[in-house]
Amino acid sequence: MLLIYSKFTFNSQFFGKHLSSYDEYMLKVGANLGTTVNIYNQASKEFKKIDKDVDRITGTSQDIEIPLIEKPNQLNEENEYMI
Repeated sequence: MLLIYSKFTFNSQFFGKHLSSYDEYMLKVGANLGTTVNIYNQASKEFKKIDKDVDRITGTSQDIEIPLIEKPNQLNEENEYMI
């Protein structure tokens, strides 16, 4: 019985360690997604400026609409979503 308990305790420690590592990686993914969304939105705004310049040069208006993307929600230190 003691052997089963010690085996369970040993394996549960690894489980907790792996969950913690997984959580860290997912937080990094979220941060990178936020950065990617910011860069995409900035590039979209610059593209609209280019479109305006082309409209002035050609004398026509295409009025291209590029949707902006919302940043993903972030977790605070208590792992609660911030809006």
